[in-house]
Amino acid sequence: MLARFFQKSEPISFLSLLILLLIYIIFYSFYEFSGEINFIYILQILVSFVFFGSLIFIGDFIIEKNHLTPANYYAIFIIVLLFGLFPSALNLSRISLGHLFVLLASRRMYSIRTKKVLLLKLFDSGFYIGIAFLLYPISALYLLLIYISYFIYIRVINKDLLLPIIGFITPILVTFTYFFINDDYASFKTLVEINIYYDFADFTNQFTYYFSGLVVIILLISAIFKNISNRHTLDNEGKNNLNLVLNHLFIGIILFSINTMNFTESIQFLFLPTAILIGNLLNQTQKYWVKEMLLYSIILLTFILPLL
Repeated sequence: MLARFFQKSEPISFLSLLILLLIYIIFYSFYEFSGEINFIYILQILVSFVFFGSLIFIGDFIIEKNHLTPANYYAIFIIVLLFGLFPSALNLSRISLGHLFVLLASRRMYSIRTKKVLLLKLFDSGFYIGIAFLLYPISALYLLLIYISYFIYIRVINKDLLLPIIGFITPILVTFTYFFINDDYASFKTLVEINIYYDFADFTNQFTYYFSGLVVIILLISAIFKNISNRHTLDNEGKNNLNLVLNHLFIGIILFSINTMNFTESIQFLFLPTAILIGNLLNQTQKYWVKEMLLYSIILLTFILPLL
């Protein structure tokens, strides 16, 4: 039932996913909340819903406009399920705000394939990554993805390659000027300081995330092998898109790995490329009972694992 329901790109399917997202937000908020339910509590839930609903909408826009999967909601369904499997990612923080601007930059990166308003897309991508850097400095890694997307789709070396750097520096320079005028250089230094911290114990001490991660890793590895093995069936645009998604995933893994202190939230940077690959895996799976079993099992896990 679920597999067939989300196989078609219809408004009712997207609405159902937003409702599921709201359920996850309420479930996570209620589980973490220790005070009394009041207006502020309800307002926080609504703000979180609007924010993370916007992330889902941007993800859907990127996938649909750039033909990263067939016209269905499998990939978006997977993104929502990933929020359910990793509920700490639903915490509204500087990391999630940084993720928002990385998604906005990704929207411009993936659309480079059309070669329309190319200069603006290059500048915008760098500008959004610059804002993301101010919110979560490690996200500067995605500046590399801009150049990867450029060379995948354009393959020409010229002065246009300076635009992402100019865009990236612009919000940082404006912010520095503000702190400089207010004679508060120390705050700016703290804002842009990149903290690299790795401790494997951060993963092993989180049983829920350890088990959820194991499930996702198995699915993701299967999806990567399936997508690569079917690469010969794709046209040039499809092959380019797959290359960019894989690079997007790789950079997300690096970002996720080099600061394990915040991994329960930074894992959301992996959601979009992971969902695209697993969504395509579901599209390529012919047996509906396999899809149904997989989707229902993941939904069940999203409500059981947080209680363990």
